[in-house]
Amino acid sequence: IMGIGIAIVAGVLFVGWALLNLKTSRKDGVYLGRVHPYRRLMPYIMQTRNESVVYFDHYVDATQLIEYVAQTKVKFGGDMTHCLVAACTVGLAEVPSMNQFVMGRRLYQRKGHHLAFSMKRKQLDKKAKLAVVKLEIPETESFRDFCERVGAKIGVERSGERTYADKEYDLFNMVPRPVLNGAVALFRWLDYHNVLPHSFIENDGMYCSIFVANLG
Repeated sequence: IMGIGIAIVAGVLFVGWALLNLKTSRKDGVYLGRVHPYRRLMPYIMQTRNESVVYFDHYVDATQLIEYVAQTKVKFGGDMTHCLVAACTVGLAEVPSMNQFVMGRRLYQRKGHHLAFSMKRKQLDKKAKLAVVKLEIPETESFRDFCERVGAKIGVERSGERTYADKEYDLFNMVPRPVLNGAVALFRWLDYHNVLPHSFIENDGMYCSIFVANLG
């Protein structure tokens, strides 16, 4: 009887494992099943970001852009960072293949254009804490509306009030290291199998189309 029970449990676990590996749907992306075989093999060969990253320098004549920013700065607070993030949105709209990601060794087309960028909690303060602003950018939004929405979001981050991210970080920092290691491993496993709750993805700045790191 014990042997039969063990076999049943093993069978149930195997079926559950098989079903998890067959799941391709995600809240934040659409599975791209029909891609070149080489593209399907790449996530197995280059499994980490450092193995697949490419660095390059690019120089742009910003003479006219600087003149434009001087005008927008006075009218509605648009600056160079706004222009850079907005340009990323234009790039994503014109080249949809840029808006893809790999999870569980599978390629997905991201739903929507989600941009994140880092900023200082206090201006012109090297010791100020960093905050991450994540926004979904509709293709029809004007540059002025975009700048005003970013400004409102930055205003919240620089208001001095505790944000959702602050509370989340404080909670994780209270957890003992072994438990936190296990929790992170569990989250990665759930994400790999497309069963991580969408609330984790929606509020995490790293789940985005492009992350702009402002090192100024």
